[in-house]
Amino acid sequence: MSEGRGDRLSSVARSIHLPYPLQSQCSECHCCPVKTDTIFYRIMQTAPGILFELLGEPAETAQSYEFRSVEIKQLAFCLDGVFLPKPEADNQTVVFVEVQFQDDSRFYQRFFGEIFLFLAQHPETVDWRAVVLFSEHRIEPGQTLVYDVLMNSAKVQRVYLEDFSQSETASLGIGIIQLIVAKPLSISIIGDKAQALIVQ
Repeated sequence: MSEGRGDRLSSVARSIHLPYPLQSQCSECHCCPVKTDTIFYRIMQTAPGILFELLGEPAETAQSYEFRSVEIKQLAFCLDGVFLPKPEADNQTVVFVEVQFQDDSRFYQRFFGEIFLFLAQHPETVDWRAVVLFSEHRIEPGQTLVYDVLMNSAKVQRVYLEDFSQSETASLGIGIIQLIVAKPLSISIIGDKAQALIVQ
């Protein structure tokens, strides 16, 4: 990476208080981001509206929520992130968020297990929905019949970040997501886009 390109990416990272570099590469496939959970947790803390932009909803929706990482008592499970509705919010739907950048054939078993344990421990929950952020389509494990009712309902939304990698956007939030999922060959172009968004 050239010095100028690194400076641009570092500037973008600092603008939302993220560690830099934003992603590392594994020795085997040279593409798997490392410590993505930490990066996305920082993003959701700093700019929670990004999640709702990825879902095609207004970023302002985040104003009705408080974002946390929640540990499930007794079993030491930890959900990547939970958007908990503020008491005064009209919509009291809890939003569970999970970031998945690596193959895990048991992902849905674990994720739904954590969700229902949370619901069991928080009977005051009015409603819920779940959002999974997959880095690529190929990462998603094959669906099993036991979860079809959930997977085919409005309760579960799946977002594939690679679909946003080359899209034109005026959103700083989506620009940051593009930085994280950028391949080495396109990272310079995406860095220029994100820098332009910050200047705006």
